Amino acid sequence: TGISVIGNVVDGALDTGIQGYSWSDSTVANNIIKNAGSQAIRFTSTVDNTTKRLTITGNVCTEFGINGIFMDGTASQVFTNCVVSNNTLESSVSTGSGIALEFFNNSVCNGNSVKDVSQHGIFVQTCNDTVVNGNNIQQADLSGIAVNAGTRNSVTANRIYEVGNRGIWLSAATTKNMISGNT
Repeated sequence: TGISVIGNVVDGALDTGIQGYSWSDSTVANNIIKNAGSQAIRFTSTVDNTTKRLTITGNVCTEFGINGIFMDGTASQVFTNCVVSNNTLESSVSTGSGIALEFFNNSVCNGNSVKDVSQHGIFVQTCNDTVVNGNNIQQADLSGIAVNAGTRNSVTANRIYEVGNRGIWLSAATTKNMISGNT
């Protein structure tokens, strides 16, 4: 709780550039992460419902091996009231997504720039009441934005271009989501 990781440069981490477990009221901001072997930034919620009010903003992540930012929760270990905003993610070697959010509830993903990833620009997995707004996504091989399961999410005003299969994809397991104003 109350952890700040601000203004660092991480280059060549074999696994993850910045990783945390169950942080609340914490900030990861204005870091540069280059050439991370798997995730540039990864957070896991490891204790029941304890990751709250985590802000990840203004980071530049390049040439990451899997995902740029990965919020890895479970049904009993969710992220709530969190923000992923104004990050720049680009990787020609990525095997994953620019931003992957799992069990990310009542939270916001906005103003991010994602380019050149092999899966989804932004992947929203089993999230509820989350806003994905104002992101710029280019050259994602599968989808610009993918929503797989979840309820009452809002995907609005995102710019999606030069993507592989789908601009925006929603699975049959999604309900009551609002998709509007994306170009």
